[in-house]
Amino acid sequence: MPYINRRATERQAVRAARIATTISGILMSLVATMAAHAVLQDAKLTIIPIAIGILGYTYGALLAVFLVGMLTRTRGRDGSNVLAMIAGITSVLVLC
Repeated sequence: MPYINRRATERQAVRAARIATTISGILMSLVATMAAHAVLQDAKLTIIPIAIGILGYTYGALLAVFLVGMLTRTRGRDGSNVLAMIAGITSVLVLC
């Protein structure tokens, strides 16, 4: 976990990973519950378009990082990757 605490012990790193996994699991469960509720409210609604819509945001960010890596000489810098992810998510928001 060099980005959080460079002097973290292995025990602290495992604890941080467990906390992150728990939070991710809770968030995924919330999203699944909201999607199931939406389908129950509207029988014509299907999960596939919702899932593809959500994937657009993540793949937009992934594509932006890929393009930064391919089209610039400063590959692998954290700051430029974060800016590319923000730009990718913003472009998906604007275009959709």
